Amino acid sequence: MDTPLVSIACAFDAFHTMDNRRVAPVTGRLPASASFHEALTSADSKGEDDDAWPPTEPGQVLQRMGTATRADAEGEGFMKAMAHEMMRRAAENGFRSIRIECFHDAVTAVWANPPVPFKGRVAREVNTYTLDETGADGRRRFPFRPLRQRLTKVCVTLR
Repeated sequence: MDTPLVSIACAFDAFHTMDNRRVAPVTGRLPASASFHEALTSADSKGEDDDAWPPTEPGQVLQRMGTATRADAEGEGFMKAMAHEMMRRAAENGFRSIRIECFHDAVTAVWANPPVPFKGRVAREVNTYTLDETGADGRRRFPFRPLRQRLTKVCVTLR
């Protein structure tokens, strides 16, 4: 590569179970991501959730795993361009939908409002300010306060 890396996007076929050992080096550096994932999994569904329609074979559902843009390149449209390209390519390859967990408002906005003919919707949502945990001592605590960040699970229908 002869150009600097500005933005990345990761995804895998949701039919295949993710090997957590392979992502442990990353999640170990981002311990809150496990809490956020658990909170979204247990959150109430907003209508029809894509989890209710799991893939029955490879090539049906693409699971977005992450996206990141270098801080000095944020707001330049790289994430949006990559997201739209991934939607087009996934549709061309026969996938019916893409699921993504979003921990940033801009990511939610891009995936929940895809280009025509795709349709996006927020399937689950929680706010970090209201996330609570019960400690070993039985006391309730709010580990992410004062952070107020909307965490979402977005499903994009491709066909």
